[in-house]
Amino acid sequence: MIASTSIGVTMLVTVYGFLGSRLLGLLAGTAIFFMIAAFFLAILFRLPTPEAHQDQASKQKGDPSYWQKACVFFHDDLDMTRRDILMGLLVASTVSILVPSSWWQALFWQSSEPGLMVWLWNAIVGLVIAVLTFGCSIGNVALAAVLWWHGVSPGGVMAFMLSSLLTFPMLGMYCKYYGLQTAIKLVSVLVLGVLVACLLMDMLMNHVAVDVIRHNVLVQQSETVRSLVTLVLNLLFGGLGVRMYLQGRQKENGCSMGSM
Repeated sequence: MIASTSIGVTMLVTVYGFLGSRLLGLLAGTAIFFMIAAFFLAILFRLPTPEAHQDQASKQKGDPSYWQKACVFFHDDLDMTRRDILMGLLVASTVSILVPSSWWQALFWQSSEPGLMVWLWNAIVGLVIAVLTFGCSIGNVALAAVLWWHGVSPGGVMAFMLSSLLTFPMLGMYCKYYGLQTAIKLVSVLVLGVLVACLLMDMLMNHVAVDVIRHNVLVQQSETVRSLVTLVLNLLFGGLGVRMYLQGRQKENGCSMGSM
């Protein structure tokens, strides 16, 4: 779940578009989060080991081709994420205009000399905002960029993006599929994993004196060769995307995200 919501290709492309080089911070923070959650907290909370099983109906029908599977996933992802990204842009643009910087500074307890308590508070507030906004991982990136522009610590921004697994719809799904007891353990693992990983990330960046740059202006350099390469790549991958989307609409052999 952590990998699919935090370091999927669509997620990385979206983060790069909004946060640029901070993509490396996302990868590092997610890796720390994953290791803490999977190799330490999951054992500490005694999460049950999933049982391996095979879908007999799928086995009898025969698996569709890898190309068809890829097309169906591409189609379903695009149908799902386009609405999420649109809502994320709407919320982020509204918040960026209506909420002043002083409010963000007070909420996230920003000071000239940040320390352990400030970093921990930033992570907690980022997690709470993510839970209350009901957003998905990709839809949250635009608002995460707004938080970044207003001076929220890297760990606080990271906590906001990683907490898409803790929204109320996701909590309901955990209870439905895993049962209440396992769901409580799973949520505990995710919450503690997010807080510890983001706290370690802030401490690490402060220790190595990483110079973070905050701005909300994208500068486009005009270069003929680079613009031509960009145009060619857009046409190639845009055409491939249209082809895969149309192919994915067919859902041959019953291959869809719901049946996989």
